[in-house]
Amino acid sequence: MNISAHKTSIQILPTKLAVPSCGGDIVERERFETHLRQTENKSLVLIRAPAGYGKTTLAACWTKHWQGKVGWYSIEEADNDLTRFGYYLLTCLSRQLDGYDFDLETDLKQGHALDLVGQIEQLLMVLANSGEPLLLVLDDYHLVTNEEIHNVIKYLISHLPASAHILITSRSEPPLGLASLRVRNQVHEVTNEELSFTRQELSDFLSHRLPKEVKDATIEQMLDKTDGWAAGIQIMALSASRTENFDSHISQFSQSHAHILDFLVEEVLAKEPDDVREFLLATSVVQRFNSSLAASLTGNASCQQTIDYLRKTGLFLTSLDSNHEWYQYQSFFSECIRHQLAKTDPNAVKNYHQKAHDWWLQNGHIYEALPHAVKSQNTDLIVSSLSACGGSLFQPAYVSVIRHCLEELPEHVIASNHELALLSAWVSTVSQQDATIIRRHLQQAEDYLSQNLTKQQLASVRAEMAVIKAQLAIWDENIDQADDYTSSVLGLVDNDEFSPIRCRALTVLGEIRICKGNYREALHFFRKAERVARRIASVHDVIWSMAQQADIYRHLGQLELSYQVHSTIMDFAKEKGVETIPIMEFAYRTRAQLLWEWHRLSEAKVDCQKALEAGKHFKDYCALPAITELANIALLNNEDQQFNEQVRLLDQYLLERRHHTDWRANAMSVKLWYWLRHETQWAVRDWLESQTFPSNLSNHFWQMHGRNIARGHLILGQYEEAIDKLKLLLEKAEEHHLLLAVSHNALWLAVAYQSLGKKKEALEALKTSVHSAAQSGCISLYLLVENNVGDLLPELIEKSGLEDNTRRHATKVNEFIRRQRSAKSASSSKVPEVVRSTSLTNKEWQVLSHIGEGFSNDQIADKMFVATSTVRSHIKHIYQKLGVHSRQEARKKANELKELMRETGE
Repeated sequence: MNISAHKTSIQILPTKLAVPSCGGDIVERERFETHLRQTENKSLVLIRAPAGYGKTTLAACWTKHWQGKVGWYSIEEADNDLTRFGYYLLTCLSRQLDGYDFDLETDLKQGHALDLVGQIEQLLMVLANSGEPLLLVLDDYHLVTNEEIHNVIKYLISHLPASAHILITSRSEPPLGLASLRVRNQVHEVTNEELSFTRQELSDFLSHRLPKEVKDATIEQMLDKTDGWAAGIQIMALSASRTENFDSHISQFSQSHAHILDFLVEEVLAKEPDDVREFLLATSVVQRFNSSLAASLTGNASCQQTIDYLRKTGLFLTSLDSNHEWYQYQSFFSECIRHQLAKTDPNAVKNYHQKAHDWWLQNGHIYEALPHAVKSQNTDLIVSSLSACGGSLFQPAYVSVIRHCLEELPEHVIASNHELALLSAWVSTVSQQDATIIRRHLQQAEDYLSQNLTKQQLASVRAEMAVIKAQLAIWDENIDQADDYTSSVLGLVDNDEFSPIRCRALTVLGEIRICKGNYREALHFFRKAERVARRIASVHDVIWSMAQQADIYRHLGQLELSYQVHSTIMDFAKEKGVETIPIMEFAYRTRAQLLWEWHRLSEAKVDCQKALEAGKHFKDYCALPAITELANIALLNNEDQQFNEQVRLLDQYLLERRHHTDWRANAMSVKLWYWLRHETQWAVRDWLESQTFPSNLSNHFWQMHGRNIARGHLILGQYEEAIDKLKLLLEKAEEHHLLLAVSHNALWLAVAYQSLGKKKEALEALKTSVHSAAQSGCISLYLLVENNVGDLLPELIEKSGLEDNTRRHATKVNEFIRRQRSAKSASSSKVPEVVRSTSLTNKEWQVLSHIGEGFSNDQIADKMFVATSTVRSHIKHIYQKLGVHSRQEARKKANELKELMRETGE
C-alpha cells in the first residue's frame, strides 16, 4: 500500500453526478406528463415514497423530457458532512451554468475548505441573470440528517429564480419549510399513492417483460397483493422466468411487502448460479462499484461478465454513467441483500468491508475508505489506518471522520497508543471539546509513550503535549501556568528553529502577552510565529498568527492597518483554498468586529456567517462570539426580532459552559442592551451583585468586563459609581495604549456626566472619545448612544482649539446621527390608506417607494439607514405580497400606488 500516494482532498466521483439510466424496459407512464407540466411554476418538486416505489426512476425519466439543463446529485450517508455536500452540490451546478466559476482543483490546493455561503450567493446571482431553465435533482435526500445542509437547501429553494427548480426524491418529508412552500403554492408533491401502478400500467409493464399474455384476474391479484408497489411487481415479474405457471405462482404471494422481499431471497437469489449469488452478496456492502472493486470484493477477475449478465436479466442494477463502468443496485434490493448477508454470515460482512476499505485506500479515496474500516469492526484496521494516514487526514473536513473512527475504538486501545491518544487530544482541541477530555487524552499519551522512541522523538512528543497543556491553561485563564509550559517547549525544541511545535509555542507566548497587557511584545511573538509558519508551510499557523496581529492592531486603534492584515489573510486563504477551515472562524469574526466599528454592517454580517460556517466542526456553544456580533449588527439595524433571537441563543450558550472572559464580556455587553431595551432593571441588579470589578484592566477583555459593570450602574441610575469606574478604565486603557477601549470608555463617561447634568465634563469626555475615534474611524457606538450625547456633538464641532482631524470625525459622526434620526422619523409615519390594502408594512412601503424612484438597493439602505441585506429581505416580502416578479414590475406598482394616492388626496 503506497501511503504517500493517498490524496487528502475530497475527490469528486463522476458517477454521483450522473443521471441514472432509465433502462430500455421502462413503461411510459403518460399521466406523469401532467405532473411534469404542473412543476413549471414551482420552486420545489418533491417525490416522496417508501423504498421501491420508483422515485429515482421517475426522476431520471423526467430529466429526459426536461427542456433545459439538468444537474443530478446522488446522495449517500457519507454526504452528511457539509463541506463534502457543498463540493458535490457546487460541482454539479458548475457543470450546468455558464458564468458560474467554481474551480474545484484550485479550491482544493491546500485541503478541502469551502466558502459555501459565498459560493451559494454567487450561484444565485448567476441563476438570476441566466434565465435558462435548470433542474437540480437531489436523489435519496432522506439520507441527509445534517441540519446545516437542510438550511442551505432551504435557502436555495427560497431564493431560486423562476427559471430554476429543485427536484428531491426522499423516503420521508424533508425539513425544508414545506408548510410555507405549500401556502405559497411553491411545491409540487408526488407520493406513493401517485407512484403506485395502475391496472393499465401494470398490464403494459407485463406485456413488455413476459413472452405470453397474463390473465386479467392475475393482474388484479398482483395489484391487490402489492398495492401497486413497483418493487413487488418487479419481483413477481422476475419470477415469471423461473416458473411454468405464472398465474398460479402469483396466487402464492403473501400481501405484505416483507413477505415479498422474503420471496426475493428464497426464489430469486437462491436460484442464481453460485458465482452470481456471491457477487450480489459481496457488492451489496458498497454504495457503488465497478468491475475492479467487484473483483477485489469477490476475488473473481471475470466480474465484468457477471455485470453484463445482471444487466441483461434486469436484476435491479442501474448504470451510473454513459460508459457503463459504474453501477449501483436499487436501494430496496441492496438493503434486502445486505440484510440477508448479515443474517446468514455476519463475518462475511466484516470481511467485505475490509476489502472495500483496502480498494478505496489503494485508489486514493481516503474519505470513502474510512467508513468501511469502521464497519469492518476490525480494531487493528482502524488503528493502522489512523496511524498511517492520521497526520495527512488531520485537516478540518476530516475531523468528523477521524472522530468517528476514534469513537469506534475501545478506550484502552487509544489509551495504550500514544500516537492515537495524542491524535485524540488534537481532534478534541480543534473541536473545542471539554478540557477534561483533552487532559485525559494527554495523560494517556504520556503514560504510554513508546520505549522505542529516540531521545529527539521523545522530546518532540513531550513538547507537543506541553503546547496543548499551555493552550488549555490559557482557556482556564491560568496565565502563569501557560507561561511555564511554553517555556519548557522552547527548551525541548531549542535545536530546531523551524519546527511546528516551536511555531505553536510562539503563538501561545503571544496569547500570554495579550493576557498580560503587553500588546507590543505579543506582536513580536506572532510575527516570529508567522515567519516560522511560512518557512514550514503550515497554513493553519500562518493564518492564526496573522489574525492575532490584525486583532492586536484593532485594539490598539490602528483599524486601517488591522484591515490591511485581514485582507492579506483573506487573499492567502483564497490562494491556498482554505477559506472555511476552522481557524478562519477567528479571522472572519474579528474582521466583522472591525467592520461593525466602521458601521459597514452588511459586510460585517457576511463575515459573521462565514465565521459560523468555518466553525461548524466546533461544539454549538463555540458559535457564541459570532452570534454576539450578529446581535450587535441587528441592534444597530433596529431588527428587533433578529436581535431577540440572537440574545436567546446567547443565553443558551452562556449556560452550557464557563466561557473565557473575552467571549463572556462581549456577550454580556449585548445582554445589557437587551435589558435596557426591555427595562428589566432587576436583571441588571441581580447580575451586578454577582460581579467583581476586575483588578487587572491591562487587556481588552478585562476592559470590556469592567465597562459592562459601569454600564450596569448607568442603567440603574448609579451615575457616580459608573463615573468612578469609567475614569479608572480610561486611565488604564491609555496606559496600555488600547485606543479602541479609550474611545468606548470616554464615550460612556460622557453619557454618565450628561445624565448628571454636568455638560462641561460631558463635552470634555466626548472630545477625548472622538479624538481617539478619529484615529480608528469608529462610528457605530455613537449611533447607539445618540439620544444621550447626540446633541452635544454640534457644540463640540464649534468648540475652539479642536484638532482638525477630531473636528472632521465629529462632523462625520454627526452626519451619521442626522441620517439615522431622519430614517427613524420616516419609518414612524403611517402607511397610506391606499397602500394598507396591500398588507405592506411601513418599512416595506418605504422600500417600494424608493424602488419607484429608481434607487438601487445600496442607495435605499443608505437612505433608510439599514443593511443592504435588510432591504433585500423587504423586497422579497414585497414581491410575494404584490405578486410581482421583477424590479421593473415593482417600480410600475409603486408608481401606480402613488398615482392612486394623488387621486384620493393622500
